[in-house]
Amino acid sequence: MQDTYSQKFRIASFDVSPEGRARLTSLAHYFQETAYHHANLLGLGYHDLERSGQVWVLARMKIEVVSMPEWNQEIVVETWPRGTDKLFALRDYLVKDLSDTTLASGATSWLVLNRENHRPVRFSFDALNIPVRNKGVFPGNPEKLVTPVHWLPLGKHRVLYSDLDVVGHVNNVKYIEWSLDALIAKNSYPGKIKTLEINYMKESSSNDTIELQVAEPDRQTAMIRGLKNDGDTICFICRISFEKSE
Repeated sequence: MQDTYSQKFRIASFDVSPEGRARLTSLAHYFQETAYHHANLLGLGYHDLERSGQVWVLARMKIEVVSMPEWNQEIVVETWPRGTDKLFALRDYLVKDLSDTTLASGATSWLVLNRENHRPVRFSFDALNIPVRNKGVFPGNPEKLVTPVHWLPLGKHRVLYSDLDVVGHVNNVKYIEWSLDALIAKNSYPGKIKTLEINYMKESSSNDTIELQVAEPDRQTAMIRGLKNDGDTICFICRISFEKSE
Protein backbone atom coordinates (compact mmCIF):
# COMPACT_ATOMS: atom_id res chain seq x y z
CA MET A 1 0.00 0.00 0.00
CA GLN A 2 1.14 3.53 -0.72
CA ASP A 3 1.46 5.84 2.27
CA THR A 4 1.46 8.81 -0.13
CA TYR A 5 -0.73 9.52 -3.15
CA SER A 6 -0.25 12.19 -5.83
CA GLN A 7 -2.65 13.50 -8.47
CA LYS A 8 -2.13 16.06 -11.23
CA PHE A 9 -4.61 18.83 -11.96
CA ARG A 10 -4.65 21.49 -14.65
CA ILE A 11 -6.21 24.75 -13.44
CA ALA A 12 -9.37 25.05 -15.55
CA SER A 13 -11.24 28.21 -16.47
CA PHE A 14 -14.01 27.37 -14.00
CA ASP A 15 -11.45 27.08 -11.18
CA VAL A 16 -10.07 30.61 -11.41
CA SER A 17 -11.01 33.98 -9.96
CA PRO A 18 -11.23 37.24 -11.94
CA GLU A 19 -7.52 37.64 -11.19
CA GLY A 20 -6.77 34.54 -13.29
CA ARG A 21 -5.55 32.39 -10.42
CA ALA A 22 -7.08 29.38 -8.69
CA ARG A 23 -9.67 30.13 -6.03
CA LEU A 24 -9.09 28.94 -2.47
CA THR A 25 -12.20 26.82 -2.86
CA SER A 26 -10.57 25.11 -5.85
CA LEU A 27 -7.66 24.02 -3.66
CA ALA A 28 -10.13 22.67 -1.10
CA HIS A 29 -11.87 20.70 -3.87
CA TYR A 30 -8.50 19.25 -4.98
CA PHE A 31 -7.79 18.18 -1.40
CA GLN A 32 -11.15 16.46 -1.21
CA GLU A 33 -10.66 14.69 -4.54
CA THR A 34 -7.17 13.36 -3.78
CA ALA A 35 -8.26 12.22 -0.32
CA TYR A 36 -11.18 10.35 -1.90
CA HIS A 37 -8.96 8.52 -4.41
CA HIS A 38 -6.28 7.65 -1.88
CA ALA A 39 -8.86 6.38 0.62
CA ASN A 40 -10.25 4.11 -2.12
CA LEU A 41 -6.79 2.67 -2.77
CA LEU A 42 -6.37 2.01 0.95
CA GLY A 43 -9.75 0.26 1.20
CA LEU A 44 -11.18 3.14 3.24
CA GLY A 45 -13.24 4.90 0.58
CA TYR A 46 -16.82 6.11 0.71
CA HIS A 47 -18.30 2.78 -0.44
CA ASP A 48 -15.98 0.77 1.83
CA LEU A 49 -17.26 2.58 4.90
CA GLU A 50 -20.83 2.58 3.60
CA ARG A 51 -20.84 -1.23 3.71
CA SER A 52 -20.02 -0.99 7.41
CA GLY A 53 -22.69 1.61 8.09
CA GLN A 54 -20.12 4.36 8.50
CA VAL A 55 -19.13 7.58 6.78
CA TRP A 56 -16.16 9.96 6.69
CA VAL A 57 -16.88 13.50 7.94
CA LEU A 58 -14.44 16.39 7.67
CA ALA A 59 -14.15 18.09 11.07
CA ARG A 60 -11.31 20.62 10.72
CA MET A 61 -9.11 22.00 7.96
CA LYS A 62 -6.24 24.43 7.62
CA ILE A 63 -4.89 25.76 4.32
CA GLU A 64 -1.82 27.96 3.96
CA VAL A 65 -1.12 29.62 0.62
CA VAL A 66 2.31 30.56 -0.70
CA SER A 67 1.27 31.37 -4.27
CA MET A 68 -1.98 30.54 -6.03
CA PRO A 69 -1.47 28.63 -9.29
CA GLU A 70 -2.48 30.36 -12.51
CA TRP A 71 -5.09 29.48 -15.10
CA ASN A 72 -3.98 26.50 -17.23
CA GLN A 73 -1.03 25.78 -14.93
CA GLU A 74 -0.42 22.12 -14.12
CA ILE A 75 -0.01 21.24 -10.46
CA VAL A 76 0.50 18.15 -8.33
CA VAL A 77 -1.45 17.56 -5.12
CA GLU A 78 0.25 15.13 -2.76
CA THR A 79 -1.59 13.65 0.24
CA TRP A 80 -0.96 11.14 3.00
CA PRO A 81 -2.56 9.91 6.24
CA ARG A 82 -0.63 11.11 9.28
CA GLY A 83 -2.04 8.90 12.02
CA THR A 84 -4.69 9.73 14.60
CA ASP A 85 -5.30 12.16 17.45
CA LYS A 86 -7.96 10.80 19.82
CA LEU A 87 -11.02 10.31 17.56
CA PHE A 88 -9.56 12.29 14.65
CA ALA A 89 -7.91 10.72 11.60
CA LEU A 90 -5.32 13.13 10.25
CA ARG A 91 -4.49 13.77 6.59
CA ASP A 92 -2.04 16.32 5.13
CA TYR A 93 -1.50 17.82 1.68
CA LEU A 94 1.08 19.64 -0.41
CA VAL A 95 0.34 21.52 -3.64
CA LYS A 96 3.38 21.83 -5.91
CA ASP A 97 4.16 23.03 -9.41
CA LEU A 98 5.98 20.79 -11.88
CA SER A 99 9.36 22.10 -10.70
CA ASP A 100 8.55 20.80 -7.18
CA THR A 101 8.01 24.26 -5.68
CA THR A 102 5.41 24.29 -2.91
CA LEU A 103 2.41 26.52 -3.69
CA ALA A 104 0.16 25.62 -0.77
CA SER A 105 -0.11 23.29 2.22
CA GLY A 106 -3.07 21.75 3.97
CA ALA A 107 -3.98 19.67 7.00
CA THR A 108 -7.30 18.03 7.81
CA SER A 109 -8.88 16.19 10.72
CA TRP A 110 -11.60 13.64 9.94
CA LEU A 111 -14.12 11.66 11.96
CA VAL A 112 -15.70 8.32 11.14
CA LEU A 113 -19.38 8.44 12.11
CA ASN A 114 -22.00 5.75 12.51
CA ARG A 115 -24.57 6.50 9.80
CA GLU A 116 -27.57 5.72 12.01
CA ASN A 117 -26.80 7.56 15.25
CA HIS A 118 -24.13 9.99 13.90
CA ARG A 119 -21.81 9.09 16.78
CA PRO A 120 -18.04 8.96 16.25
CA VAL A 121 -16.43 5.56 15.78
CA ARG A 122 -12.92 5.11 17.13
CA PHE A 123 -10.55 4.67 14.19
CA SER A 124 -7.03 3.26 13.98
CA PHE A 125 -4.74 3.07 10.95
CA ASP A 126 -2.52 0.62 12.84
CA ALA A 127 -5.38 -1.79 13.56
CA LEU A 128 -6.17 -1.86 9.83
CA ASN A 129 -2.48 -2.20 8.88
CA ILE A 130 -2.64 1.05 6.90
CA PRO A 131 0.74 2.78 6.41
CA VAL A 132 1.00 6.35 7.67
CA ARG A 133 3.57 9.08 7.17
CA ASN A 134 4.43 10.96 10.34
CA LYS A 135 5.63 14.08 8.52
CA GLY A 136 3.27 17.02 9.07
CA VAL A 137 3.08 20.17 6.93
CA PHE A 138 2.39 22.25 10.08
CA PRO A 139 3.85 22.00 13.60
CA GLY A 140 0.50 20.88 15.08
CA ASN A 141 -2.95 19.67 14.06
CA PRO A 142 -5.83 21.89 12.89
CA GLU A 143 -7.05 23.75 15.98
CA LYS A 144 -10.40 24.02 17.69
CA LEU A 145 -11.28 27.66 17.04
CA VAL A 146 -12.28 29.80 20.00
CA THR A 147 -15.61 31.57 19.46
CA PRO A 148 -15.54 35.36 20.05
CA VAL A 149 -18.29 37.02 22.08
CA HIS A 150 -19.42 39.79 19.70
CA TRP A 151 -20.71 39.10 16.19
CA LEU A 152 -22.11 41.26 13.40
CA PRO A 153 -24.61 40.15 10.70
CA LEU A 154 -23.01 39.24 7.40
CA GLY A 155 -25.90 37.81 5.41
CA LYS A 156 -28.02 34.70 4.99
CA HIS A 157 -27.91 31.74 2.64
CA ARG A 158 -30.69 29.26 1.99
CA VAL A 159 -29.28 25.83 1.23
CA LEU A 160 -29.94 24.84 -2.38
CA TYR A 161 -29.70 21.54 -4.25
CA SER A 162 -26.39 22.64 -5.81
CA ASP A 163 -24.87 22.96 -2.32
CA LEU A 164 -25.36 19.28 -1.47
CA ASP A 165 -22.87 16.42 -1.64
CA VAL A 166 -23.33 12.68 -2.19
CA VAL A 167 -24.53 12.22 1.41
CA GLY A 168 -27.22 14.88 0.95
CA HIS A 169 -25.55 17.41 3.24
CA VAL A 170 -23.86 20.69 2.35
CA ASN A 171 -20.44 20.07 0.83
CA ASN A 172 -17.67 21.33 3.12
CA VAL A 173 -16.27 23.66 0.44
CA LYS A 174 -19.58 25.52 0.22
CA TYR A 175 -19.16 27.00 3.70
CA ILE A 176 -15.86 28.53 2.59
CA GLU A 177 -17.47 29.85 -0.59
CA TRP A 178 -20.36 31.46 1.30
CA SER A 179 -17.95 33.08 3.77
CA LEU A 180 -15.73 34.59 1.09
CA ASP A 181 -18.68 35.80 -0.96
CA ALA A 182 -20.23 37.44 2.10
CA LEU A 183 -16.97 39.20 3.01
CA ILE A 184 -16.63 40.54 -0.53
CA ALA A 185 -20.25 41.75 -0.53
CA LYS A 186 -19.57 43.70 2.68
CA ASN A 187 -16.26 45.13 1.40
CA SER A 188 -14.43 43.26 4.17
CA TYR A 189 -12.13 41.26 1.89
CA PRO A 190 -8.68 42.94 1.94
CA GLY A 191 -7.03 40.85 -0.77
CA LYS A 192 -4.80 37.80 -0.94
CA ILE A 193 -5.53 35.03 1.55
CA LYS A 194 -2.62 33.73 3.59
CA THR A 195 -4.33 31.06 5.70
CA LEU A 196 -7.79 29.65 6.24
CA GLU A 197 -8.81 27.56 9.24
CA ILE A 198 -12.29 26.07 9.55
CA ASN A 199 -14.14 23.86 12.03
CA TYR A 200 -17.21 21.95 10.84
CA MET A 201 -19.59 21.47 13.75
CA LYS A 202 -23.05 20.51 12.47
CA GLU A 203 -24.31 19.34 9.10
CA SER A 204 -26.95 21.29 7.18
CA SER A 205 -29.19 20.15 4.37
CA SER A 206 -31.73 21.26 1.79
CA ASN A 207 -33.92 24.26 2.69
CA ASP A 208 -31.96 25.09 5.86
CA THR A 209 -31.17 28.78 6.23
CA ILE A 210 -27.66 29.64 7.38
CA GLU A 211 -27.17 33.02 9.03
CA LEU A 212 -23.62 34.22 8.47
CA GLN A 213 -21.98 36.40 11.09
CA VAL A 214 -18.56 37.99 11.36
CA ALA A 215 -16.52 38.99 14.39
CA GLU A 216 -15.38 42.57 13.85
CA PRO A 217 -12.74 42.11 11.12
CA ASP A 218 -9.50 44.00 10.84
CA ARG A 219 -7.36 44.33 7.73
CA GLN A 220 -5.50 41.09 8.42
CA THR A 221 -8.04 38.69 9.96
CA ALA A 222 -11.73 37.84 9.71
CA MET A 223 -13.64 35.28 11.75
CA ILE A 224 -16.96 33.99 10.39
CA ARG A 225 -19.55 31.56 11.66
CA GLY A 226 -22.80 30.10 10.37
CA LEU A 227 -25.91 29.63 12.51
CA LYS A 228 -28.46 27.07 11.39
CA ASN A 229 -32.03 28.31 10.86
CA ASP A 230 -31.42 31.55 12.79
CA GLY A 231 -30.93 29.57 16.00
CA ASP A 232 -28.08 28.81 18.36
CA THR A 233 -26.71 25.82 16.46
CA ILE A 234 -23.33 26.67 14.94
CA CYS A 235 -22.69 24.83 11.67
CA PHE A 236 -19.16 26.09 11.16
CA ILE A 237 -16.65 28.68 12.26
CA CYS A 238 -13.66 29.83 10.23
CA ARG A 239 -10.74 32.20 10.56
CA ILE A 240 -9.20 33.81 7.48
CA SER A 241 -5.86 35.61 7.57
CA PHE A 242 -4.91 37.95 4.76
CA GLU A 243 -1.52 39.09 3.55
CA LYS A 244 -0.50 42.49 4.85
CA SER A 245 -1.05 45.34 2.46
CA GLU A 246 2.06 46.99 1.08
